[in-house]
Amino acid sequence: MRQVPESLAGRASYLTLWPMTRREQQGLGRGGIWGELLDARDEEWLDLVATHPGEPADWRMLARRGGFPLPASLSTRRSLVVTWRCRSRIKRLIRSPKLYWGDTGVALHLTQEAEPGGAHLENLVLNDLLTWRDARLDRAEVFYWRTSIGEEVDFVIETGDRLLPIEVKATERPRLRDIAHLRAFRAEYGDKARAGLLLHAGATLEWLAPDVLAAPWWSVL
Repeated sequence: MRQVPESLAGRASYLTLWPMTRREQQGLGRGGIWGELLDARDEEWLDLVATHPGEPADWRMLARRGGFPLPASLSTRRSLVVTWRCRSRIKRLIRSPKLYWGDTGVALHLTQEAEPGGAHLENLVLNDLLTWRDARLDRAEVFYWRTSIGEEVDFVIETGDRLLPIEVKATERPRLRDIAHLRAFRAEYGDKARAGLLLHAGATLEWLAPDVLAAPWWSVL
C-alpha cells in the first residue's frame, strides 16, 4: 500500500488481519474480554471473568495450532515478526525493541522446538490483544514496561489517561512473587494505574493481592 499513489483519504479504512484468536477459532467472532475489563470497575473484575469462563484448555495445544487457516503458506515467515518498541512518554523505560512472532504455530515449526515455552503463552496473549486493539473504534495502545533496574510488565493497555498492566506466567500455581513487578508498576503510576491482571496456566480465579487479580488465561482470551 505504500506504493499506491492515491491514499483514498476519507474513503477507505485499513484493518490488519492478525491470525485468528482463540474465540474466533471457536466461531465466536471476537477476541478476549479486554473491552469488558476496561469498562468495568476494578473491584468487579472477578465476577466479570467468572461470567465469561470459557472452556479450560491447554495453551500448549493452541500455541502449536497457531491462528492461521490450515492452507496458509509458511513461506510468508518474513512478515510474521512483530517489532514492538517502548513508548517514550511512559517514564523510566528502556527504549529497546521487543520481538514477537506473529503466529506461534509458525514460530514452533520454523524453530523446530519440541514443546512451547512461557514465551509462546505470552505471544498468544499479545496476538489476542493486537486483534482486539485493531478492531476497536476508540483507539487503545498496547505497550510493555521495563525499567533500568530490571522490573518488567509484559503488557500495558493505555486508554485515555489510564493504564492496565498485564503479566503472563506459564505456571499453574501463581504466587505473590509472580506479581512483584505488577505492584511496582502500580506504585510508580499511582491513580493512573488500574488493578493488575496476572494470566496464568492454572484454574484459580482469585485476588492474589488486593490490587492484582489472578485469572486463568482461557477465561480472558
